Amino acid sequence: MKFYERFESLMKERGLTVAEVSRATGIPYTTLDSYVKKKQNYTSMENVIKLAEYFGVTMEWMATGKEIAKDGMTLELSPLKRKVLDQITELDEEKINIPEAFLSSIKKIK
Repeated sequence: MKFYERFESLMKERGLTVAEVSRATGIPYTTLDSYVKKKQNYTSMENVIKLAEYFGVTMEWMATGKEIAKDGMTLELSPLKRKVLDQITELDEEKINIPEAFLSSIKKIK
């Protein structure tokens, strides 16, 4: 997933407009709009940091689409998969069995 796709996906997932993100982050509207309209795939590190903080994602994921897992393995997650993973990691050990059982059962469906 390219930078502009991650940006668009995060906005869509949260029901936000370019203007709203611009006002909230202080990044010029024209800069954010170029990500969407021109499919611009690069930005400054300063904007990566602002967007990562605003959307609640890591800077690495915002910049590259990849994250480093605890075991050192690099993962590439879509915003939706990241959201699900974040929710699962917040569960205590007792409740973690519920989504694990659900995921195991739906993997068996063909």
